[in-house]
Amino acid sequence: MVGKLKDLYRGRDGGWVVSIATPFDLRELFDELGDAEIDFEIKKHRRSRSLDANSMCWVIINQIAEKLRLSPEEVYQEAIRNVGGVSGIVGVKDCFVDAYCRAWESKGIGFQAEVLPTTGKEGWSNVRVWLGSSQYDTKQMSDLISGLITEAESLGIATITPKEEARLLEKWAKKKEGGKQNENDGGKDHAGAGKEVLAC
Repeated sequence: MVGKLKDLYRGRDGGWVVSIATPFDLRELFDELGDAEIDFEIKKHRRSRSLDANSMCWVIINQIAEKLRLSPEEVYQEAIRNVGGVSGIVGVKDCFVDAYCRAWESKGIGFQAEVLPTTGKEGWSNVRVWLGSSQYDTKQMSDLISGLITEAESLGIATITPKEEARLLEKWAKKKEGGKQNENDGGKDHAGAGKEVLAC
């Protein structure tokens, strides 16, 4: 957890009292620990320069997962579903639904498929699909990271400053832009979103 030393003074019992200022709400933690003895370590905060935006996402995801006692994959997939503009509805012929969902989800952890209640024409199903973060543009990646940071902070988990977040996203965008020339047309694998998958 990140904070700053604020004050140091000697208490009436002769012990030293250290106060720490932090932007996180620690009332729940304070109430939980009460007067119990605790172990703690105070050291100068150093932000890791080796982490990129994707790595930082997984650091935060793992922290949230540990706090909520969920798997990191569950936290990541739920975060994906909360990002706007990364999902679409695909019409799939019933005999292809299972195979289509398996093929889509095999692209990566974030690629999800959910069969919706059938309301269209007979013999066809609507499948909602989500893109994994490897396909995100800068705005979508920013929304993903911001959502994770908001959730982490609501759980009392220290993350990164807005300035550091902006730096990571800028670095990520440049790396992604540079990698486009090496792709075989990254849009083709999800260009079918919203279109019907024909014939059994």
